[in-house]
Order: sequence, then C-alpha cells, then structure tokens
Amino acid sequence: PLVSIGGFARRLRQKFPDLTECEIILRESERLERILSRIGDYLKPVEVRFQECSINTIVGDCKDLLSIELERRKVVCQLDLDPELSQVRADPNILKQVFINLIRKGAEFMARGGNLVIKTWETEQDILTEFGNQAPGLQVKRPEQLFMPFADEGESIGLPLSYRLLKDMGGLL
Repeated sequence: PLVSIGGFARRLRQKFPDLTECEIILRESERLERILSRIGDYLKPVEVRFQECSINTIVGDCKDLLSIELERRKVVCQLDLDPELSQVRADPNILKQVFINLIRKGAEFMARGGNLVIKTWETEQDILTEFGNQAPGLQVKRPEQLFMPFADEGESIGLPLSYRLLKDMGGLL
C-alpha cells in the first residue's frame, strides 16, 4: 500500500506541481519506508554461532579495520586491554559487528579529532568492554529512546540492534 500511495502522489505532483500536499505525502511516505526498513532489519532473525573467542583480538581487529576512517576523522583510538582476559563463548562475527558499530558511532559523535578509549577487564562473573569518547556538550534529547528500534526522530545511534544482538548471546549493552 505504501508504494501505491507514493506512486499516486508522484503522479499528482506531475499534474499539479504547485500542490504542496503532494510533497508532504511523498516526504512522509519516504519516512515511513525508512521506519519499516528499520523494523525489518531489527526483526530479522540472526543465527548465533557460539565459539570460544578473544574479546581483545576482536577489539584489535575492529580498530585495524576502521583505522583509515578514524584517521580521516582525526580520532585516536586507544586500547586499554587486559592481557589476562579470559576467552568468552560468543559469536565473534556478531561481536565484531557490534564493536564496529560502537566505534563508528563513538567517532561520529566527537568533534573533529579526539580520543576514543576501548577498555577490557574481567570481574569474577563478567567480561566487560567499555567504549568511551570525548564528546563534550553531546546531549541525547530522549535517552529513553536509545534502545528503541522504531523511534523515527533520528535520536537512535544504532544501539537497538547492538543491544538485541548482545542479548541474543546472553550479554548486555
């Protein structure tokens, strides 16, 4: 139905170019298409393939993979990795996807240049990875929406899918 609505609005716009309502219909149709696309991406099942893996190795691989992008943004990625960190039973490909997302988003929200620090450590019960950036003045207008996949205001910084992927593996964001 959405494709039909957009198609008819485009036809009306051709016949009546001064009709501002057509532009509103088209803009809102495109916005709804983006929301539906996000819903589809979020709800798509993900197959988790558990295996023993090293969080430190995955973090290092992600840093290397994104080094050119970080360099272009003048972001220095500092690693503070616990050398004694235990292996974790998780899907390394999913962890890599989550870490890449967190590094990219962390860099995006910093002013040109700055430090992004990634730290790993272990407690008696958990293996933890912390991503910290220097983003003074950054304020999320609606923090309660950070993990909501269907918010359409653009407040989401890619956390809903990362949250779900980690949760599917028994982790927490």
